[in-house]
Amino acid sequence: MPQPPLKLLRASAGSGKTFSLTLHYLTLLFSGPGKYKEILAVTFTNKATAEMKERILGALQAIANGDPSDFKPLLKESYPELSDQDIKARAQQIYSNILHDFGRFSVSTIDGFVQKVIRSFAFELNLDSGYKLEMNHDKVKEELVKALNLQMEADPELLEWVTALAIDRISDGKDWNYQRALKDLANEIFKERYYPFQEAMLLMGEDRSTEFNALKQTITSGIKVFNKTLSDQAADLKYIFDLSGILPEELARKSVNPLFKLDKILNEDYTGFPALSVMVDDFDQWPHASLKDTSGVRQLYDELNPGLKKMVAFYQEGAEQYSTWLAIHKNSSYLRLMQEMAQQLKNYRAENKALLISDAQQLLVGITGADAENPSFIWEKTGNRYKHFLFDEFQDTSTMQWLNFLPLIRNALSEFEGNTAEHLIVGDVKQSIYRWRSGDWRILHSNVKHDVQAHNVAEESLEFNRRSAANIIAFNNFLYTHLPSILQRQLNGVLADTEREDLISYWNQEYSQIIASAYEGSDQKVTPQTLDGGKIEVQFLDKEEDTDTEEESPLAEGHSVDKIIELLSVYGFSMKDICVLVKTNREAETMISALLGRQDDLSAAAGKTFQVISGDALKISSNLAVQLLVNIFRMLVAREEEQAIYRATCARLYNQINNPEGIERKVTLTAQDWMDIANQPIQNLKLYFPEDFCDGFESFRQLPMTSLMERLVQFFGLGTGSNEHHIPFIMALRDQIGTFAGGGDQGLGMFLEWWDEEGLNKALPAADDQDAVQIMTIHKSKGLEFKAVIIPFLNWKLNIPSGFIKKILWVDAAAAGFESFSTLPVDYSSKLASTAFAREYFEEMLLNYMDALNTLYVATTRAREYLYLVCPKTTLVEKKKESSIKNELQNILLNLFKTEEGSGFVLDESLLAFGTLKPAIKKETEINERAITVSDYYVNERLTAKFNYQKKDDGWFNARQRKGVVLHSILETITDLAALDKLIAVKLQEGLIRRAERDEVKQAVINVISQQEIAGWFKNSNRIISERDMILEGGEVKRPDKLFVMEDKAILLDFKFGAPHNKYIEDIKQYRDNLLKMDEFKEIDAYIWYAETGNLLKVS
Repeated sequence: MPQPPLKLLRASAGSGKTFSLTLHYLTLLFSGPGKYKEILAVTFTNKATAEMKERILGALQAIANGDPSDFKPLLKESYPELSDQDIKARAQQIYSNILHDFGRFSVSTIDGFVQKVIRSFAFELNLDSGYKLEMNHDKVKEELVKALNLQMEADPELLEWVTALAIDRISDGKDWNYQRALKDLANEIFKERYYPFQEAMLLMGEDRSTEFNALKQTITSGIKVFNKTLSDQAADLKYIFDLSGILPEELARKSVNPLFKLDKILNEDYTGFPALSVMVDDFDQWPHASLKDTSGVRQLYDELNPGLKKMVAFYQEGAEQYSTWLAIHKNSSYLRLMQEMAQQLKNYRAENKALLISDAQQLLVGITGADAENPSFIWEKTGNRYKHFLFDEFQDTSTMQWLNFLPLIRNALSEFEGNTAEHLIVGDVKQSIYRWRSGDWRILHSNVKHDVQAHNVAEESLEFNRRSAANIIAFNNFLYTHLPSILQRQLNGVLADTEREDLISYWNQEYSQIIASAYEGSDQKVTPQTLDGGKIEVQFLDKEEDTDTEEESPLAEGHSVDKIIELLSVYGFSMKDICVLVKTNREAETMISALLGRQDDLSAAAGKTFQVISGDALKISSNLAVQLLVNIFRMLVAREEEQAIYRATCARLYNQINNPEGIERKVTLTAQDWMDIANQPIQNLKLYFPEDFCDGFESFRQLPMTSLMERLVQFFGLGTGSNEHHIPFIMALRDQIGTFAGGGDQGLGMFLEWWDEEGLNKALPAADDQDAVQIMTIHKSKGLEFKAVIIPFLNWKLNIPSGFIKKILWVDAAAAGFESFSTLPVDYSSKLASTAFAREYFEEMLLNYMDALNTLYVATTRAREYLYLVCPKTTLVEKKKESSIKNELQNILLNLFKTEEGSGFVLDESLLAFGTLKPAIKKETEINERAITVSDYYVNERLTAKFNYQKKDDGWFNARQRKGVVLHSILETITDLAALDKLIAVKLQEGLIRRAERDEVKQAVINVISQQEIAGWFKNSNRIISERDMILEGGEVKRPDKLFVMEDKAILLDFKFGAPHNKYIEDIKQYRDNLLKMDEFKEIDAYIWYAETGNLLKVS
């Protein structure tokens, strides 16, 4: 029977997804020797891409060699006409073809594929073919904030908006410093959800400022009128009420009667309106039940009720609009700044010839548009190459990514003529945990079938769990059968409480069963190979006993460390068998500290030195020795008056390195020590720093960086004796310095700038076979498995957005009457439930619930044999109805186990234990014969020379090279001799010249500029343009050194410090011809100045 062309494979955790994907790829491959050229396999990480390639090639190689293969019998089912020898021969041919044409073997990350497309069509996309792909968003954010600060000096209106932002921050009880808020804003412009707003800004064009001001005026005046009207009406009612003389005892509810709260309305507190509305037109709600003579209250009712009715009606009619205005107003100052920052980003791209990694999808969507039925020429050409598509981890796909791939998919489906599925989408809604990267699980859940039409899709689920032991599978089946329906009922209840028919009707139609639907069929089956047993423990810690801050729980830390000791000592687990999963980096730091604080106990339990690794622990910048070296670099670059802070930092680090006291490295310096370090010359600080360092400090600035680092390591003894554990980090720092200096040593200042932008995040690679307990975030654990998993801080709030510094929700601007803006940013809070954005608010709440549930699913399904959950801050005894309990996952779990006691998962007071672990015989520690132990960091002069650029021992490179670099840098920059001293001081500060050479360099520059013709150009030119980009006809970008603009002509000048060469002449001719074609200058003379001879050559 013919199958639909697209197979949608739902693959739960541990179900053999990679095997199924590899089999599908191999099945397509065997349909023709060149088929690999027509298949595009896409996943989301470099690691997954490498694994997929390895699996495909490994399977092909095994079949080609005649080795045992699980794929071979399955391939024979698809190709029954092929004999064993035929399959072997075909595998050999395909394997050989791929290896000899590896560039056409298209297994790629989604970003990698999109970049390949963009580079292929750079001309058509109007991009510089040599554009740089910028992946460091933090670096870009810093640049944008700097640019915005400069822009404020020239733009009074922008300054006014920034001032308004600062005032808003102060009003909200925050500091006035708007810089942090600007960086948060910059985060938004890199995200897909910003795109509709950006498109709206483009459509507004020059009218943007007018539109922004109109929006602000509408909102502020609307809020003001609403408040003023209610304030006037409340004041009139209060005046009548006060004159009446009615006592609290005469009114219902006595002193808490709503009429006594009228003054709150004067202060813009409208929380009392629901109670006031009950009193309108209903006299029975006014007098106290025990009051016999109600005539006085009746008179008050007659006087107040008309005015009260009018005020309540006004409030009820305008409350939603008022709340909507408030929500927009809170971020109205951000709007103009966000648009300006987007403009600065556009300038950044142009000036740096850069394309951000986040730009790619927007760029292609902008070309294709929303019409997937009418794809752009780019997708048409791409679709002609690829006939088969395989998508892995599809639950992480974003809306834009899907819009970009949809034309390709539809085109391929329209050409389907076979009988078997040619395209494969693999994913699992339950493992969608990257929403902060714009991933949207709803695409996999329902949009795919809708967008490609259901008859084109065959759904299939992988039912068997091939990872975990039987009890772990049973526990997870129990959890994810019950939790989705619990959360769904809770959400539906929240909607019902609004009593808004429009919302409830919409919710019931779209979302009332979606969580349960997403987890439908989540039960997994065991295989004949499934390991029996396995153990689960869930420890609930009483909120009353865990009295630390909301974020911290020493009790949870203690229980987790005790459990690790038990696993190591009683059950014979290796350290590498255990993984601690956390939600945040802060939790990871907390657990590392807790483990290292009990290192002796853990080492005794492990039978050898206890080790723990985490991503942050492997960062080069986290090592004390590296921190010391980098701070010495900063000290060398800083002005003398700024050195004190770096000296103090270096003294602290050196003290910590040499005086380790357990885990907490104590600093033994006194207050007087700190004063001396801050105020004494470095030469007098030999009590705190090595003698050689203090004596040679002034000479260090002239050393190349690699030599400088080698000397510092030697002087401070960082790579010997008790400091040998620093060696891997020091070697890694040297590698980074070598990489940076590969294009020429640019000095300490440039290195430190690069370090702050790039180097801080560099990390040592983790050895796969290292015996150490791993600590990682749940997001990084996806796709991994561990013998034992410990989750120490399972006290998650459901309706708390994850992954955002400031949670901004982009809402439909049309709902508030501002259609021209398309979308608007508002703060995510419960107040949105009473605005025109209520739908978006409750949808976001749903997504937050799913984030928490999916994160828990990923965490608990990593375990093979043992799972330990610690739930701090649990309300074990519910004293009163607490609304927060429903929003806390640990309390939901506790109630689940209490109400489902017949399930076999029995709660004994605060501990649930299920299954058993058998104590194992402790194995002898194996010695890795191949391991390399480095106990000393040897300063290797021969290797050092590889990174130096000298032929003689002349500081950091020979005089000729150094002068060439410095002179060229100054000559291409200078426009006036008056600025020469300042430029030389900068080079001195950067360590590019020595103090003794200052006068020599100055004279060399003067000698050049004083040449008769050059001096005349400097004196008589109207304008001097230095090092400005010039785009040549072929799209190449060049930078001539100087262009002197005269009254009647222009003069081009290039400085060359090598031997004369015809290429220099051809280059400057090309610059001149290019300028002449621009028609800005009628005549242009071109000259080259050669440093070797001191000659000025006119180019004819």
